[in-house]
This record gives sequence, C-alpha cells and structure tokens, in this order.
Amino acid sequence: MNNRRYTYVWKVYSSIAYGRPTRLKKTFSFLAALFLMSIVVGASSLEVYAWGNGRSTSKNYPYYGIHDIIADIAYQRLKSYNATIAKWITDYYNSSSGSKWGDYAYSFNRGPDNWLSYTDDPDSYYQDYNNHFYEANTARRGAPARAKTLYNWVVANLTMWIRAGMRPKSNEEHKAAYAAGLLTHYIADLSQYGHTDYTEQDHTHPSYDPEDATYHSYYESESISDTFIDRLTADLEAYPEPAVLMVENVSYAAVKLAGQVRGGVNGSSVSYVDKNGVNRSVGLDYREMLTRFVRNYDSGESYLGARGCDFSLYNMSLRNIESAVETLVNLFYSAYHDAEEVMKPSSFIVNGLSVKPSEALVNQTTTISVNVTNRGGTKETHAVLLVIEGVVETSMDVTLSLGESTRVNFEVIRDTPATYDFDVAGLSGTFVVRMPKPAEFVVSNLTIKPAEVTVGNPVAIQFKVTNTGEVQDTYEATLVINNSTETTRDMVLGPGMWSLVNFTVTKNAAGTYNVNAQGQSGTFLVRDVFPIWLLYVGFVGIVIAFSSVMMMTRKRGRRRKRFKNVKK
Repeated sequence: MNNRRYTYVWKVYSSIAYGRPTRLKKTFSFLAALFLMSIVVGASSLEVYAWGNGRSTSKNYPYYGIHDIIADIAYQRLKSYNATIAKWITDYYNSSSGSKWGDYAYSFNRGPDNWLSYTDDPDSYYQDYNNHFYEANTARRGAPARAKTLYNWVVANLTMWIRAGMRPKSNEEHKAAYAAGLLTHYIADLSQYGHTDYTEQDHTHPSYDPEDATYHSYYESESISDTFIDRLTADLEAYPEPAVLMVENVSYAAVKLAGQVRGGVNGSSVSYVDKNGVNRSVGLDYREMLTRFVRNYDSGESYLGARGCDFSLYNMSLRNIESAVETLVNLFYSAYHDAEEVMKPSSFIVNGLSVKPSEALVNQTTTISVNVTNRGGTKETHAVLLVIEGVVETSMDVTLSLGESTRVNFEVIRDTPATYDFDVAGLSGTFVVRMPKPAEFVVSNLTIKPAEVTVGNPVAIQFKVTNTGEVQDTYEATLVINNSTETTRDMVLGPGMWSLVNFTVTKNAAGTYNVNAQGQSGTFLVRDVFPIWLLYVGFVGIVIAFSSVMMMTRKRGRRRKRFKNVKK
C-alpha cells in the first residue's frame, strides 16, 4: 500500500506515543463509548441480522453463529500466516476466564470482552442496520463506508500500539482488536446474498413459519443447525488458503465482495419477477440462491439439518463465506502493514493550526485549518487526517512539489453540545459546541408624547424591543395602562434584531395614567376640556362687573360734583 496514504496517522498520534499529556490521550480512554455516538443510526424495519450470532436454542453454539465462524477462521489464518501480525487479536482472543465464546451484548470492557464477543455488537448494540448492506438495486449501500471507517480506526490504534512497544493488553491494542471485531461483522454481512440486492420475496414470511420470520431470516440464521455449523467450520478449516494480499482500497474491497456474492465471478445481473409482480434487476447468483432456498424451504427439503438448504446452495454459501474470510485476512494484514508504514518519516510539515470559531452553536460550522508544506525532494501526495474524539472524521489528500505550501481547511458541524478534542496531524486542540441561548427580549427607550392632553386627544407611546438571544422567536408586545392590558402586538425578531413598537391611545376620562411596557414605565395626564359656556358666562360676568364698577364710579363723580356746587 502507498506509504503516503497513512503517513498522517503517525503525526496524529506521535504526541501520545511520547507521553505528552494531551486531551486526545484522555479521549482514547473512552473511545469505545464515543464511537457508539458516531455510528448509531435509525434501525431498518426489515429483518437484517445477517448470518446468525448463535441461537439460544442451540445445544452447542448458543453464542456462535456464522459471524463468529468467519471472524474465528480469519483470525486463525492470519495467526498461521504470521503470529506477530496477529498478536493484537491473539491478546484478546480469549476472555479473562480463558474462554473463546462470546455473548450477545455490548462487549467493550464488558462481559467476556473477547474477540468473538466483539463481532456481535453491530447487531446486539449499535443496530445500524442500513450499514449492513450493499444492495446493488437500492440505495442501501452503507457497508463499504462503515468498513472504511472501522479500518481507519484499527490502523490508528495499531500505530500507537506499535510505537509504544506492542504492550499486551494496552488500551490501544484493545481498541484495535475491538474495531477489527466490528469490522468482521460488516464484511461478513456482504457474504449473505440477501444483503447484496433487495426483493420482496426474500423478505416474505413462508407459510411454514414457526419462528415468525422471513425467508431472509430463515436462510441466514433460523434454519441453521449445529450440524450445519460443524460442517461449515470443518470445510472452512480445510479450505486451501490463498495468498495474503495488501488491500489498496477498503471500500472497493467491500464492494467487490458484495458484487461476487450477488453476481458470481463476473458480477452478472439478470431479471427477476418479484412476488408482487415487479420486474427487478438482481445478481445471477442472488436469483439462483433465493430461488433454491424458497423452493426447498416450502417443500421441506433440508441439508445438514438446515431447512431450505441443499448441496448446491450449501456450496455456494461456503464459497461466499470463504470470500469474506479471505477479505478479512487481507484487511487485518493490511492494517498492521499500514500502521508500520506510518512509522517512516514524512517530508511534509504541518503547522499553523487555527479553529474558527472556537465556540459555535449546534449545527453551525467550525473551520479547523492547518498549513501543509512539502520539504522533501519530490512532488508527493500527503493525506492530512482530522480525528475528533478519537474517531477519524475525514482526510484530505494534498499534492505538493518541493517547497510548496497550502492551507487545508476542514469544516465540521455537530448537533450535540459538547467540548470536542481533535487532532490534525499531531496538532491538538478543542472546539466547543453549545446550544443557542433562547430568545430573550429587552424593552427600552420608552417615550410618551405628549405628556399632557385633554380628553379625547391621542397620546403616542413608543418603545424599543431587542432580541438579545441567539434564536428567532415571536414576541408579544404588551402595553399596560393603569395595571390593565391596553393592547398587544406580535412581532418576529431574529437573534440580535430590534424593532420600534408604536401604540396610539386615546382616553375619554381625565386623570393621570400610568404606562408600563415590560418594566419600562411612564405617565401621561389627561385633562377635561374647559366648557365654552363657562367662557360666555365669565365674559358676561366680567362685563357686568366692569359696567357696575363704571356706573358706581360715575355716580360717585356726580355726587362729588353736586357736593362741590352745594358748598359753593
């Protein structure tokens, strides 16, 4: 495999290998729990527990189904090929009690916590069923991407484990083995023909239905007997072991396996008239295997105690399962090899880490950026890896000539509030995602004009409303006068927005009115209108009084004049 593809992993984890107290170190201590958050998705309504994980009614194999057989044989072959390369699985092959048997429950640091218990977790715990398929005739094709994510997780932890001296039972070795155990499940699912195409017939209940299951479920688990398990195990152990090969593209390896299972060596497609009369395009081998199983099951035919099976169908199933085993051996070998390749020095320098913003709201974008420089002697391609909470988020290939630099930007969106630790090529940091502050409305700048009016004249009341929160919401502006709601008005304000609210009120009674607008208060005065008749009465009164004064003044003047005349 190209050394440049995984050079980034060494840079990401070198700080931990040297013992620096980074946040990422703490993150990896809880990697299993955090990984759950990254892969849990809504479960499909279909029965998709591809290949059983054991049956409680089985006398010999209550927790040992075809998933476990595939994982077991793949490990044994890798160990036979190179025990050193297989050591990271060997150390977790048996439980603390010395047993290889698993269980059907979450297994990391729980229960048997061993190799065969890990293989069941995608069904028993994560239940991300849409990622168990690569259906050529539908959009359910999540298995290759899931396989690639898990493969990267294996490589990342193996790199740290090798750098630390390959200590048995270390956290990194544990996580590598667990991720590989999960990986076996998704690869194994692709060796079940019912996970490579979709037909209604496959998901129909047969007339003889003691387990209340579909043909799909009877084929992969419900009809499988202990005798079938014994024969399958023996045949796989006797199968000629092919050469171990490097896997250049994990997703393609998964797609290739699914293609061979559905269509044979040539991946041929054919027409199939489904139960509902719909004409579907399916794989050649898919049609052959489904047709055989339905016919045999309905007629009661069995092979090795498995109802629905016959000699030909068994051999086709054996071939598909062998292909899954071969794919897994190559993946495990490649993961170890890629981890070793990471230890080789890189000519690329990564620096200049920045996070903007360092605190973002849920579903907002955080941009993580670094500078990448090629200080080697030739034009090369370097993969820059972003790891968040110990899980590979994404990678970006950068091709640079000698001396060239570029800025690499990763855009990250999270919908869960938390503080996230991340690493980009050995540079660590954090970013915070929080819930937005709820809308909060602040009222200010209350004005009342005019402050004094006569009865029946309008008063204009205005105030400012500001949304100081971080989400849009509706505000009910309420005007209260003399402790009674006068009127209301709804308005929609986005975060940081403000608006002026205007009310006009008219009062027909004199008095002092107290105004309140969500804490802002003021008053205005309303006076009675002065009656016009009072003006007339007053004017007449004044005229009469003035006339009286004038008449009295004249009378006094005449008296004085008469008095003077008499005196003379």
